[in-house]
Amino acid sequence: DLMIDLNLKANFSLKVLSSLSNAKFKVGPNHQYGNETFDLTLDIQEQRLDYLIEQMKVYLNMINK
Repeated sequence: DLMIDLNLKANFSLKVLSSLSNAKFKVGPNHQYGNETFDLTLDIQEQRLDYLIEQMKVYLNMINK
């Protein structure tokens, strides 16, 4: 299973929830804190949700091959 965090801004409460998730693989955007929660973080250049989703698809497809 996979947990995807689509929050563009760091949110402490959501980071706590993410850390408690039993998902086998966790992915989210690179924030200034709490990145140890994720197995994969993306350092996105554009702070837009559609761009984040597009980049996640690219990298998750690369991993899944």
